[in-house]
Amino acid sequence: MTGTNRRSRTPYLWLGAGAITLGVGTALAGGSAVAHADSGQGGPAPHTSKQASAKPGAGHVPPPAAVARPAVVTSGHKPSAVSVPRTPAATEQAVADGINAAIQTLTGRPLVGNGADGTTNAQGMGTAGGAGGWLYGNGGAGGDSTAAGAVGGNGGSAGLFGSGGAGGTGGWGATGGTGGAGGVLYGNGGGGGAGGPTGAGGVGGNAIFVGTGGVGGAGGEVAQGGTGGRGGLFSGAGGAGGAGGVLGAGGAGGAAGLFGYQGAAGAAGGSPSIALTYTSSNGYSTVGVSIGGAPAAQVEVDTGSSGLIIPITQVNPSNIGQPTGKSGMIQYSDWGQFYYDVYSTSVDFGNGIISGPTNVGVVYKVEESTDGGVHWNPVDQSKWSDPQYDVNATMGVGVGSTDGLSSVIRALPTGLNEGFLMNEPAKQMTFGANPLPAVTSFPSWYTASLGVQITYGSASSGPTEITDDVVVDSGGVGGNVPQSTLPSTLSHLKPNDNLPVGTTISWYYGSTLLFTYTVTVDMYNAGNGPDIVNNDGANTGFQPFLQGPIYFSYSTDRGVTSFDYAPTVSA
Repeated sequence: MTGTNRRSRTPYLWLGAGAITLGVGTALAGGSAVAHADSGQGGPAPHTSKQASAKPGAGHVPPPAAVARPAVVTSGHKPSAVSVPRTPAATEQAVADGINAAIQTLTGRPLVGNGADGTTNAQGMGTAGGAGGWLYGNGGAGGDSTAAGAVGGNGGSAGLFGSGGAGGTGGWGATGGTGGAGGVLYGNGGGGGAGGPTGAGGVGGNAIFVGTGGVGGAGGEVAQGGTGGRGGLFSGAGGAGGAGGVLGAGGAGGAAGLFGYQGAAGAAGGSPSIALTYTSSNGYSTVGVSIGGAPAAQVEVDTGSSGLIIPITQVNPSNIGQPTGKSGMIQYSDWGQFYYDVYSTSVDFGNGIISGPTNVGVVYKVEESTDGGVHWNPVDQSKWSDPQYDVNATMGVGVGSTDGLSSVIRALPTGLNEGFLMNEPAKQMTFGANPLPAVTSFPSWYTASLGVQITYGSASSGPTEITDDVVVDSGGVGGNVPQSTLPSTLSHLKPNDNLPVGTTISWYYGSTLLFTYTVTVDMYNAGNGPDIVNNDGANTGFQPFLQGPIYFSYSTDRGVTSFDYAPTVSA
C-alpha cells in the first residue's frame, strides 16, 4: 500500500515493564509518582504529524502522555519526548503512599521503607521486627522479652538494599534474638540481642551478597556471647562475636564471604566484682544495688545478719509486684521500730550481675519513741534520711534466715552463688568461688569457735577459747569481747565499758593467729572502738576486714570463713 506505513512490533515489552517498576520504586523513594514519560512514538511529534493516521482524513488524537506505546515507523523523522505537566507534590505523595500501602497489605511488607520494630507483648515475650521494604528498607528491631525463658524477638530482614534489624534482649535464662539478614544485594546483618541473665547472646544477622555480618549479642551473667553473622557471599567481613557475661566466654566471629575476613572473637566476660565502699564515719562497707529498676542505693554489707532490708523510698514499688503476705518488724533498742513487707523480686548488683527472684524486706513504716518505748509515733518518710533516724538499707549475707529472709547472694545463678569475697583494701566485693588462695579457714562465721587474747600494760590473757559464739561481723563496727577474757590490768572494767587506748586484741583459730590490732584514739573519735560485754559471746567488729580480704562460703550449713591474708600487727 502507498501513503501508509505499517506498524512494526517492538520487542522491548520486558524492558518497559522493568522501567516502570524501577520508576515506581524511584518515585516512592523520592516522594513523587510521575516526573516525566517518553511517548514511545517512532514518528514526528504528535501535534505536527498528519501521517500517523491510518486512514486519510481521520482526526488526529494524541496518545496518553504517560503510557509507552509501540512506535510507528516514519522514515526521516526522530522521536521526541512528551512534556508532562508536573503533578502537585501532595498528590504525588498520596499516590506513592497508596502504592506502598497496597503492597504492604498484599505482601506484609512495604515496597520502600523500614520495617516496624517489635514490641513486648502481654506475656512478656519480644515480638519479631518487621521486614524492610522489597526494594529498599532496614529491618525493624526485635522486641525485648521480660518473661523468664522467653527468647528476645528476632530482627527483621532488609529488602534488596538495607540493614537487618537488631535482635531483642532475652528474658531470664534465655538467649537474645537473632539479628535480621542484610539486603539481598547489599546491606549489613543486624546485631544479635543481648542474652538475659544466664542467657547467651543472640547470633548476629547474616549479610547476603555484599555486606558485613552482624555483631553477636552480649551474653548474660556466666553466659557466652553470641556468634557473629556471616559476611556477604561475594564480599564482606564476618561480624564480631559478642562479649561474654561475667565468667562467660566471648562469642565466635562470623565467617567471611569470598572477599573479606572472619570476624573477631568476642571478649571474655570479666570478674564478677562490684565496688565496695568503706567510710570510717559509718564503720561499715556498702555496695550499690537496684531493685525494681530504681537508681542504685548503697546498702550495708552485714555478715552478722541475713536478708536484705531496704526502705520503700529506695526501690521502684511499681516494678516489684505485690507483697508475699509475710511481714516483720525490726526494733532498735527502745527508740525505733521499722516495719516491712516481704516482696519477691530480683536484685541488680550492676556489672551484669542480677539475682533471680528472692525475698526482700521493704520498709514501709518507721516509728520512734521518746519515752523509753512507752509510746510510739510515726516518722514521716521525708525524715527517714535524717541522721536522727538513719533509715538505711542493710544486706545481711549470713548463712541462715530470719523471718523468711535470707542472703540475696544465694539467689544468684550457679557460679556466682557459692560465696563472696570482701576485699576492703582493693575496694571490691567478688561473687562466686574464692579467687584468692586461703591462708586460714575455719567453720562458720556467725557461730565460730575462736580464741581471743587481750594485752594491756604488762599483762595478757589467754588466748581464751569462745566456743560456737563468735561472729566475724562486717556490721559489728568496733566489736566486743567478754568480760571473762580481760587480763588482770583491766579487771576493773564492767560490761558496756570501752577498752582503753593502747589495748591489743588478737584473735586465733586454734593456735593460728588470724589478726591483731591495737586500740587507738582515732577509733573512738570515729565511734568505732571495742567494748566489753557479758560472758555471752563475742564480735570481731570491722577490724579484720580493714587488714585484708576475707572469703565467706555457703558450702556447708554453717558456712566456712577463709582469711586470705597473713596477720600483721596494727600500728
